[in-house]
Amino acid sequence: MKIKKLGPDPCVWLTVEAKAKIDYLVKLASKEVGWLGKVQEYTDMQYVIEDIFLVKQEVTSAETELDDEALGTFFNEHFDDIEKFHYWGHSHVNMPVNPSGQDVKQITEFIVDKQTKTIKNEYFIMGIHNKSGQVRWDIYTPTIIYEEVESKLYYGEMGFEEELKAQFKELVSERTYATNTYNTWPN
Repeated sequence: MKIKKLGPDPCVWLTVEAKAKIDYLVKLASKEVGWLGKVQEYTDMQYVIEDIFLVKQEVTSAETELDDEALGTFFNEHFDDIEKFHYWGHSHVNMPVNPSGQDVKQITEFIVDKQTKTIKNEYFIMGIHNKSGQVRWDIYTPTIIYEEVESKLYYGEMGFEEELKAQFKELVSERTYATNTYNTWPN
């Protein structure tokens, strides 16, 4: 039986700055470390991770536990953007990037309030990274988990486009050659 594709493939995009910060944290940490990120949601399941933030946490070689009080303080400090925090990433240091039971428990807590059983977020992205450069992206929703989602770099508007476009128009021209329409080859 062939399954019909119902929509576009989801994709996680990262700004250059967000990717650089993630790579640096993974390189820096000798144990697991976790972070939160702001996400811009676009149409057709395309998500851009704009920036990442460290929160107070306790780490071991096998897990990271975000401090509940520090999380509360963090979200109060970022209250104006609270609706954008839909990404939790962490390093598995030198281990494979498969989600552990603790990882699934943590991401589930970002989706559903464990006491009231109500939905807190319509989606949450989990990124697992390691020192060998492997990355796994999963998107969790209350009803569907998209596993091993593709990721790409997002360059966005870098601020130079209009000036460079004007320079290009002014300074770059196509070379044209005159074509010979008569035969000069000896017969």
